[in-house]
Amino acid sequence: MMLAHGVARLDCDRRPYKVVLDNGNRLAARAIVISTGAQYNKPRIPNLEKFEGQGVYYGATYMESKLCEKEDIVVVGGGNSAGQALCSFRRPQGKVHTLVRSGQLSDTMSRYLIQRIEENPAIELHFKTEIVDLEGDAHLERVTWRSNASGETSTNEIRHVFIMAGASPRTNWLSGCLALDNKGFILTGRDLDTATETPVWPLARPPQMLETSLPDGFCSWDVRSGNVKRVAAAVVKDRSPLALFIAPWQSFREKAAVDQALRDARSSNTVQTARVLITISDVRVRWTGIYLAISSSFSSLFIGQ
Repeated sequence: MMLAHGVARLDCDRRPYKVVLDNGNRLAARAIVISTGAQYNKPRIPNLEKFEGQGVYYGATYMESKLCEKEDIVVVGGGNSAGQALCSFRRPQGKVHTLVRSGQLSDTMSRYLIQRIEENPAIELHFKTEIVDLEGDAHLERVTWRSNASGETSTNEIRHVFIMAGASPRTNWLSGCLALDNKGFILTGRDLDTATETPVWPLARPPQMLETSLPDGFCSWDVRSGNVKRVAAAVVKDRSPLALFIAPWQSFREKAAVDQALRDARSSNTVQTARVLITISDVRVRWTGIYLAISSSFSSLFIGQ
């Protein structure tokens, strides 16, 4: 079993498809499921990497909010992810400085979020403003930002910065194999007909909902074009999504056998839950916790053996 390895490209010229690794090895598969997620956009700020996890965060979960509930904080971003983070903070004490590069929120944020932000007295908006320096020893201690309108800088004793600048896919390795949108996200399903000027789907049958321009190549979650990027996980739990992935290249009898295997797995301990789905994350192949309650004979359908 391979835990992690670099990926060079996808060889999609003929069946079976092959994932080409950086050591020259190839993984053959009759079907491909891509769930690579997206990489956080990181502004160019001195010492940013030094303070990641030590005062700089790319998500605003309950855990991070508890760390700084009585302190001033900074939120960077003017999109919906920043708006949702701002609304999630409960500030009995402290102020939330929100730094936005543009001159207004209405261009990039939903109206209901803007309204909640405007009604919150703890949130202070700084338009046309960006961070220019981060300082501290082991943990972030000071943040300096600059107004691009006036050129003035301000240094503040702030220990927590939440960067909500969106995310970008890492799909360069798929170039020439899959149709991508103008931001590099993978097109699937009906979007294959409407998002490009020329048809990219090669078969007479219509593509499945999560099927890419490569027949029997599927895509899910953050790397998929048009997906709402809130939960970075692709978990298959029951027979419905499983059938979605395997139905295009499986006979009715084989599908019935898979359905029976799933039913047996839920009522018996003899069939083990398998972690078999290949996920390529940060251009790395990982065996992740995507649980398919199927026997080893059916798992070979996914990994092409």
